Amino acid sequence: MAGQKGKEMIIKIGDGTETPAFTTLCGIRSKTLAFGDTPFDVTAPDCTNPENPLYRELIGGGLKTCDVSGDGVFKDSASEETFRAKKMSNDPVEVFQIIIPDFGTVEGKFHIDTLEYAGSQDEAVTYSIALSSAGAFTFTAA
Repeated sequence: MAGQKGKEMIIKIGDGTETPAFTTLCGIRSKTLAFGDTPFDVTAPDCTNPENPLYRELIGGGLKTCDVSGDGVFKDSASEETFRAKKMSNDPVEVFQIIIPDFGTVEGKFHIDTLEYAGSQDEAVTYSIALSSAGAFTFTAA
């Protein structure tokens, strides 16, 4: 994968329908996408592994996670209103797409963990978001 500009990573929110149409969350200046896979510790006190007598043993296949965060300025009211309404609802879970050109697209249900607003007197109101996967997610290579 060649180097990419950070602005080319896009976060989109679904419209809540069965086959969602997606709206780009505009003005996100910094974005992070993190995949996790919590391993299982299978270390036993009577471990007889001569190659690894003093270290823990882990096996994969644990809890798979995907976390997304970002901050910036909402450029239009449509994406801000969609995101805020979903966060304030009784079920702040929605389908999102995270697109990284030349890498791929992650799509699935995400819980909106936080939506924060901030601002100083001389600058635009900024926001920060955090999302956590809330079920299976897919990765489609570019």
